[in-house]
Amino acid sequence: MQLEGGLEVHAISVAHDDSGCTAFRFELGEKRVGFATDLGHVPDELVEFFSGVHVLAFESNYDRSMQIESDRPEFLKQRIMGGRGHLSNEQSLNAVLRIADGGDLESIMLLHLSRQCNASWRIDELYAACAPQLQERLVITSQTEATPWIKCIPLVPAGGN
Repeated sequence: MQLEGGLEVHAISVAHDDSGCTAFRFELGEKRVGFATDLGHVPDELVEFFSGVHVLAFESNYDRSMQIESDRPEFLKQRIMGGRGHLSNEQSLNAVLRIADGGDLESIMLLHLSRQCNASWRIDELYAACAPQLQERLVITSQTEATPWIKCIPLVPAGGN
């Protein structure tokens, strides 16, 4: 779908609970932004859909050990971790690494962190150990603080608005 001003919006369905969810890719000029949250798992089609994005806003919902050790009911833990609920930090990182493999990724914004079962320091440690090359591009969002602006300046073709 193309909107006024040349912004293109592309959508893909993804698994989440019973009704599913939608992930988006926005394109303006030569810049592309991917947005996905409420993912139970990351299918190859989603990685391909986000190939070449410059900014990726992506779910990193829970730390597996914090989830398992939490006092949440067992049915909720299973729903979250069962492949149709949410992504763990490790699952998110694996997907980000696959998406970043294209070489265009400038910024990674991690979204939808669980207040009870995640911590930004856990994500920092994971990226430091497994993907230090991505750390300077990483922004971890918070439910209690505003996230800094991420610049993604489009290169509008000559004659464009």
